[in-house]
Amino acid sequence: RFSSNGGILNGGPELTVSRSAFNCVFEYLKTPNLAPAVLQCLKATVQGAFETAVSWLEDRISETGEEAEIRESALSVHASFLIKAMSQREEHIRDIAVNLLVQFRDKFPQIL
Repeated sequence: RFSSNGGILNGGPELTVSRSAFNCVFEYLKTPNLAPAVLQCLKATVQGAFETAVSWLEDRISETGEEAEIRESALSVHASFLIKAMSQREEHIRDIAVNLLVQFRDKFPQIL
């Protein structure tokens, strides 16, 4: 998903926080009492997906018109999802969200 459309799930024309493909793996991160090996695997999955999404976004940095709007919308959806994830009860989810949001800010300062 992240390499073909920047990590936006298929659906209607509206781009909402729930359309971020990060939503899927973050649901698994909410599982109580995750084994350390499973948590590590999920964190690696999130990081790999994030890097792929960033690559997709960077590849389209010079786009204009509708393509630029799609890119900016995808960036906004992911950033909004991560901001929302920072309010989760689980500390490891908050930590991951903060880490990824900082990386987004460093790569795409216009998002914040």
